[in-house]
Amino acid sequence: MKKISRGVPEKDKLQALVLYASGLSMKRIAQRFGVSATAILKGAGTLGLRLCAKIEPSL
Repeated sequence: MKKISRGVPEKDKLQALVLYASGLSMKRIAQRFGVSATAILKGAGTLGLRLCAKIEPSL
């Protein structure tokens, strides 16, 4: 039995994040990739957390 690949390739996630940072709406990005706007929101959030270090508040 052939295994079905799930998820989006990392390069597509990075491209969506760049498009969002450039000002394109989540709805337009979702249409471009054929997914829901919620998927874009969740993917950008998790990818952003992985790529960026947490900022600690200074006292």
